[in-house]
Amino acid sequence: MVIFQRRMPPVVAGLIAATLLLSIACAVDARSDGQLYAHLALWPERVWAGEVWRLATWPFVQTTLLSLVFGCITLFGFGAELEDRWGSARMFGYMAAVLTVAGAGTALIALAAPEVMAYPHLGGWARTSAIVVAWSLQFPERRILFYGLIPLGGTDSVTAWCALTVVIALFIGFAPCVPELLATGAAVLAMTGGLRGVRTILGKRRGKPRIVRDDDDPRWMN
Repeated sequence: MVIFQRRMPPVVAGLIAATLLLSIACAVDARSDGQLYAHLALWPERVWAGEVWRLATWPFVQTTLLSLVFGCITLFGFGAELEDRWGSARMFGYMAAVLTVAGAGTALIALAAPEVMAYPHLGGWARTSAIVVAWSLQFPERRILFYGLIPLGGTDSVTAWCALTVVIALFIGFAPCVPELLATGAAVLAMTGGLRGVRTILGKRRGKPRIVRDDDDPRWMN
């Protein structure tokens, strides 16, 4: 039997609750041929038609059970530790900023890209990117076992996550991945202090990113 002893901080608890509530509601609605998925998606052409709530609802709707479980575990495993370190106010501000950039940026890009304008977005990859990037840079001595095989931490973990996001976009197309690409980029910029920090992530050691290092013993997160 697995017993979770970590305290659930309020922002992470709210994110998990919203994800469970909206995802389950959409799944139940879909069984009755409802349109709740469509009404909550980040759909740029509907955003520009005045349905601005879509900018807030889309990251909290998971379309499969596996993505729902993975998203909630990521929030709990990484997000709770971040909020414990940062405090709830900073955690809320960071998540709100990254997801706002992802949603509003997608709507703006759609003005110049018809394929983006017509594409509805759902799912928590953007939110997961924000959490993983922040956790990796906040606790650079820690390690993540990617797919249970490859141990990475700190900037290596961020580089791998960014590369994975780009590769997915190359395989499935630009339009479906715009929010995820924007969220990943915004998270890196927020955590490194801007383009100077990004150069460090890419291996050009001309400046140091603003990373708060953890003094605890390294752990492994899978």
